[in-house]
Amino acid sequence: MARQKINKTNVARLLDKAKVAYELIPYEVDESDLSAVHVAAQLGEDVERVFKTIVLYGDKTGYFVCVVPGEHEIDLKKAARVSGNKKCELLPMKELLPTTGYIRGGCSPIGMKKHFPTYVHETAAQYDYVYVSAGQRGLQVKLSPWDLLHEARAEYADYIKKMFDIRRRTPLSPAALEVLAVVAYNQPVTKSFIEQVRGVDCSGVVTTLVEKGLIEERGRLELPGKPLLYGTTKNFLRCFGINDLSGLPPLPKNENAEESTAEQIPLDEETAAETSGSVTA
Repeated sequence: MARQKINKTNVARLLDKAKVAYELIPYEVDESDLSAVHVAAQLGEDVERVFKTIVLYGDKTGYFVCVVPGEHEIDLKKAARVSGNKKCELLPMKELLPTTGYIRGGCSPIGMKKHFPTYVHETAAQYDYVYVSAGQRGLQVKLSPWDLLHEARAEYADYIKKMFDIRRRTPLSPAALEVLAVVAYNQPVTKSFIEQVRGVDCSGVVTTLVEKGLIEERGRLELPGKPLLYGTTKNFLRCFGINDLSGLPPLPKNENAEESTAEQIPLDEETAAETSGSVTA
């Protein structure tokens, strides 16, 4: 049987030009699960060898890139401190393509439209080869961590330890569980809606839940500023052991709940629009 021809991406062409040894490995894409965990399962590899590329924006230095093992997370506070910023945040998905030239699930640290400071987590150095995206969904590039470091013009170094807080399967905080419940039972919702329900700022918690792959962007509300809408992910269903949202346990019934909620939480323009269903993808 003839071997499937793989079209070379810009990443592959750059590696060819640099005379770097590599291998392009295709895998089956699941549009509902673009996680590195899924990619590793498709490749039949340890997820610790499959690195994901995360683009962040610092309030002082601008864009920078983190390349981390697939199942791990970044401590944004430490990332900001080490990168010379007071704070940083994940790049919104809508800005990924115009900023890097790549889309979600196909973002590579090699060959971005413009080079940004790039940090590869030091655990890559313990392997003879690692995987990163080849620049498109469904295709990974397998290469040595040293070649990755060189071609991405990246750094390991001790301070990467300071930058990344590697936390695996950490339990959700009570605040995160509350926000997740608000999203799960009311989706799609804006951050403003969540904050009205909880009565406190939820920016950090929402970011954490996005990082953990439990919620995701679901378009925008048709209002000035077009605030982002959030909904739960396929990973959320898997983590909570249900097939779909109908499997969520019913909320406790309270005859006076709707009346008391309406009295305590005045609807702002965003929240009112959410209830009317004015949404754009």
